[in-house]
Amino acid sequence: MVGHWLTEFAGALDSQDPRRIADGRAQLLSNLDAIEARPVL
Repeated sequence: MVGHWLTEFAGALDSQDPRRIADGRAQLLSNLDAIEARPVL
């Protein structure tokens, strides 16, 4: 899952579109924060 998110963000970086990069960064951070907030089983 994380690899997929990183691949998507890399695509945003490759586009060199500042808005797409900002949106991709926000989404990536949100996804990572959600993982961090999950309880460890």
